[in-house]
Amino acid sequence: MSINSKIKQYLDYKDVSQRKFSKIMGVADGILRGAKSVKASFIKPLQEKFPDLNMDWLLFDEGEMLIESPEGKVSDTPLIYGKESIECCAEVFTLQKELLETQKKLIDAHELNQVLQGQIQPIKKHDNETAPKS
Repeated sequence: MSINSKIKQYLDYKDVSQRKFSKIMGVADGILRGAKSVKASFIKPLQEKFPDLNMDWLLFDEGEMLIESPEGKVSDTPLIYGKESIECCAEVFTLQKELLETQKKLIDAHELNQVLQGQIQPIKKHDNETAPKS
């Protein structure tokens, strides 16, 4: 199996799209689709960005696809990588902040509504008492 095919297998297992992989690696989208295998200079950044990918498996067909953690466990969850994840976290934080601000406005509006209802009740009661009876 070619290195490109193995990388695709790894990405499928980790549920990382080839487009996301290209962004993480800072390379063109179609890098894994070509007939050529990735260059040797590609391996070191690959190892840095995807530390659980076993380079012995990738390059020499030795061992398992994933490197075990110190506890002897293999991660089944996709890893979160690079600038894209930081931007995503910042966006989530901004949305959470906006949600809190909206909730505060809603509480303020509800409290104002209660005050106004309290002011309206005596007026309605007075109108009902003074209204001509038929």
